[in-house]
Amino acid sequence: MVASEEEVFVQELLEDPLFADEREWLNSKEARGLIEKVARQVGISEEEIFWISKDGKRCMIPAYFHHRAVLRYVIEQIKEQIGSESVEEIKSKFLKSLFTGELLTIAELVEAAFGKGGFRALGKMDKDDNSAIETLADLEERRKKVLEKK
Repeated sequence: MVASEEEVFVQELLEDPLFADEREWLNSKEARGLIEKVARQVGISEEEIFWISKDGKRCMIPAYFHHRAVLRYVIEQIKEQIGSESVEEIKSKFLKSLFTGELLTIAELVEAAFGKGGFRALGKMDKDDNSAIETLADLEERRKKVLEKK
């Protein structure tokens, strides 16, 4: 969740006039080419790289790529399931629960989208990339079953 917010923060930071030169650099054809090259080498999408040095030797990629993918998927599926709240509202509930420890609201949302045991499946995910990949696969299967019952 925090890594997801890091993306938002960096984008907002780059909009600040103090970073006009960096923004201009990052939007240049040369920078876009370096980003494309690095993304191909690392095996990620270009959107994952939010900064690259002018020599192309250093770049910034938000942490927990697979974990952020799980979060995006969960939020998208909750949005699809309930439809009455925006992605930002759902994300806000996740953030609030992270800081307050009040999990009931998000547990109910996750269970509605992924069925009984969905929240427990999400809770088993740890910091390892493979764990996030396995969790995503499990949640995708659970979601299929929920949709088949409709």
